[in-house]
Amino acid sequence: MKKVGLRDVKKRNSQLILSLILESGPLSRIEIAKYTKLSPSTVTVLVNELIEKGLLIESGISPSTGGRKRVELSINNTFGDICIIDIKRNKVILNFYDMNLNELATVPITRNFVTGNDFLLSIITSIYEYYKGNEEEENRIIGIGLLFHEDVQPSDCNVIYSTSLSSANISLKEALLTQFRVLVTEEYMSELSILQLINEGENKSLNNAHISIGNNILASVTIDGKPLKLKGGRFSDITPLILNTDDVKQLNMLEELYLKESQHKEKEEEHIIVPLSKKIANAIVLLCTLFSLDTIYLSGVITKSKRFMRTIREMISSGVTSASAPDVEVLNTIQQPITELLARKVRYSVLDHIS
Repeated sequence: MKKVGLRDVKKRNSQLILSLILESGPLSRIEIAKYTKLSPSTVTVLVNELIEKGLLIESGISPSTGGRKRVELSINNTFGDICIIDIKRNKVILNFYDMNLNELATVPITRNFVTGNDFLLSIITSIYEYYKGNEEEENRIIGIGLLFHEDVQPSDCNVIYSTSLSSANISLKEALLTQFRVLVTEEYMSELSILQLINEGENKSLNNAHISIGNNILASVTIDGKPLKLKGGRFSDITPLILNTDDVKQLNMLEELYLKESQHKEKEEEHIIVPLSKKIANAIVLLCTLFSLDTIYLSGVITKSKRFMRTIREMISSGVTSASAPDVEVLNTIQQPITELLARKVRYSVLDHIS
């Protein structure tokens, strides 16, 4: 068993104080001691250190209860900014947040998918342009989050890093870490969407698969709450295994009809939806034979089709024994504030590293 030293205890208690203030808002030292069960003297020492580091500030006076007025402590909003880079194939947006996750700005940087060093340069240029003319030290990035959507893989964004002696192919994460010298967190849109869905729901499915249906069909599998590493990373492109070239064309055409809310989509559904949904359902049934899955999450514009979802559910129900048949749920990755969720994760990593 790893021996816990005084430094570890101090760090854990500092994180406890920061987490409490993040969740509860401004609190006095006495209130912090009450809720954390730490002694007032310990709280005073740790709070003073956190103030010295710039993580906490004395933000006001709490209402008097008849005794001495108490000074409230808050997270220092100006300690630094968090930048979330929202990466889709047809759009990339920078989202800036302060320490209390108030959104500061959204900056579109490209509507055409670019890769490699051109992509890195557009990110760096946009970040520097955002801070142009603002020389205050506290207005700086302290953490970066890379949010990859289903139609983009991290390997698509690799860059060539050159020195006077050699050059190497490195990830966007490594390149940004080298450029800005801050923590960089890499996540997938769908994984965070599933995490939020599970956390908000009563049924916490630890064994699930996610099928993303768009320009191609991507699959991810989570067992015991941990994503499996598949061919290609967390997501595996299973399109070639289940659809031929004509199927892909029809799927893309149908997706466009739904995106445009076309009145012709119902007519096109008749001869496209059922064959396609059967092929996708067969792939899901195969996953269920390989893994013990409680829930199948489906995402993509095509899930708006009631006929598609009905066929999927019927095929899975008939292809898997009733005792092991998973629930099938539509995962809405559009309306959820996923960038804020990643910003919260980046903030936690930053505070964990500094405190």
